[in-house]
Amino acid sequence: MTIAASNPKSTRGGCLTKLLVTGTLFSVFLVLGWIVFLPVLVRQAIESRTGFDVQITSLSVNPFTARLALDGLVISNPPAEFSEAGFVKLRSIRADAELFSLLTDRPVVEEAIVDIEQITLVKNANYDGNGILFGKRLLGESSAAESPSPKPSVEPPAPKTVAKREFLIRSMQLRLDKIVLVDASGSKPSTKEVNIGFSQTYENVTSTTEIAMPIVRKLIEKGTSIGDYAGDLGKSALEAAKKTGAYLQEAGKKAGESLKSIFQSISDKTKN
Repeated sequence: MTIAASNPKSTRGGCLTKLLVTGTLFSVFLVLGWIVFLPVLVRQAIESRTGFDVQITSLSVNPFTARLALDGLVISNPPAEFSEAGFVKLRSIRADAELFSLLTDRPVVEEAIVDIEQITLVKNANYDGNGILFGKRLLGESSAAESPSPKPSVEPPAPKTVAKREFLIRSMQLRLDKIVLVDASGSKPSTKEVNIGFSQTYENVTSTTEIAMPIVRKLIEKGTSIGDYAGDLGKSALEAAKKTGAYLQEAGKKAGESLKSIFQSISDKTKN
């Protein structure tokens, strides 16, 4: 009887091949799971935190480069709080962030392109704005599960100070087609549509007011204001837009006076 001697190198090579195949399959399943479940996890997280319904067509985030690509984001108002369902219809977001900055209190986005089809701002019977509520709940300043509490017999404690969240967007291109304003605070709701056709590139943005200010200015040019719908953000942006408008008007006036003075001087010299 002949016994064949086993080849140790062949055995090691076979094990290595199996490990490589197993590792490759595991990586593929991990990537597929990330692609399939990430939009679901994000949607559920936003919905549970805010009470607003969220739909996402596709979402991908590269954990190694901090590159985000989102398509078809639709956010709808809670029907128990707002009679109008629409809130945000966003076509796409493309963004590249500094990876390690996401682990700090000041995330940095290198470049972002945001394309929004429509934003619907609604004021309900309690004079609550959907944009204000969504923002507060998303940042944890209020909860979707809050309910009115009985009047306390003692003086309530001072409200907790919410730490201001800082960020930096080095470059952002924002496109916004339409803004719809719905006032449902009265007996008969009123709706106003503004085809704003807004498109602007921002540099070194550090606050939401900086983003909102040019939009508010464009609305003012079209005879509309969102101050009642956007709370403090709308008021801050409105004041900033007015100050900027007044400054430009004054600068234009001074420039006109200077030109008039120059031409008058030339005219006088010609006459002499």
